[in-house]
Amino acid sequence: MLETAYDVLEVLRYLHFKPQILHRDISKGNVLYIDDKMCPTTIAHSTLHADSIGASKAATATATGLPLCFIKYLLNESCDPCKTSALLIDFNHAEHHASKQSPEHKRIKRMGTPVFIARAVQRREPVPIFPPLVLAAVPDSPEPYTLAHPDRVAKFPSTPVRLLTDHPGGRNNREWRHELDHDAESVWWLLLYWTVTAQPKEEPDEFISHSIWLLLTGGARSSLICDLASGPGEPDEGTGTNIHTLYSTALQPLFRKLAGILAVDRYWLEDSETRNAPQYVNEAFQRLILQFILKHREADFMVRQVKERPRRVEKGSQEPGYSATASQRRNAEVSSKIGSKHSSSLSSIQEHITPAMEVCY
Repeated sequence: MLETAYDVLEVLRYLHFKPQILHRDISKGNVLYIDDKMCPTTIAHSTLHADSIGASKAATATATGLPLCFIKYLLNESCDPCKTSALLIDFNHAEHHASKQSPEHKRIKRMGTPVFIARAVQRREPVPIFPPLVLAAVPDSPEPYTLAHPDRVAKFPSTPVRLLTDHPGGRNNREWRHELDHDAESVWWLLLYWTVTAQPKEEPDEFISHSIWLLLTGGARSSLICDLASGPGEPDEGTGTNIHTLYSTALQPLFRKLAGILAVDRYWLEDSETRNAPQYVNEAFQRLILQFILKHREADFMVRQVKERPRRVEKGSQEPGYSATASQRRNAEVSSKIGSKHSSSLSSIQEHITPAMEVCY
């Protein structure tokens, strides 16, 4: 599940800066996992692999970083930096950046899927902030990431937390629109959705309570993120529910750090602020996810089996509807018929092409 999330973040930033495409509808039906039964290999991280990216490009890549590098390469599980088990589908609502410059371009309406849609996209405006606020530190870069992406590390050097005591000015007239960081936030909601709905094997089935489901679907989504970002402690009065029941204890530190990156909408930051770059949320998320996997990859909870059928919302409430594109409906029909063994660690997922977050049930 974590590896798939990392690779989707890599795909999103590549699409944004190369073919200049923004997906705009990250959801459980649009992220697939392909199990190619690839055997892990022993690879040294000290040098990049000229045999996989071409000897003529190896020297340049070493100096400037790989344009596209997926997590199996960083985890010593592949010789090819372009090898991934993640597949992003359904570009029906995607937007091509070049078209924005055309006089004939018309602003495309808000796009997204309930539960996974970014808060600002749902509001159609930036998420308000109320200083004083803590702007999360720029995370450290794990060694494999630094070796593969020296250009990125140079652009986003590790930076300590910063306290915002005043509301940044001069932003009221800035145009707002769906951007790359909003798709990255949708990946966060996708991770949280999986964690809330995952049902561990060898344990009694449990329903998701109304109060917890409302945190994901109601008006307290921003409070939920701020509550997580604030660290351990009493639940925030705005949520009214103990956030610690939302996910397994082992994943709490990661979710808190990811939430900290989202706590302050980059729309309000000064142009000179490093964290205001369009790809910063992707960058911070990828560093944190990779750090977490490297630290816990041998832990039991990383390979714990979960059931094919997800936890359901308790009776009297139902899961909200999702976007009704034809491809999503077909995907839902297929995924309901295809069974697969799966776990938090993608290396233990067995057979078939299925939605990554459906697989990880």
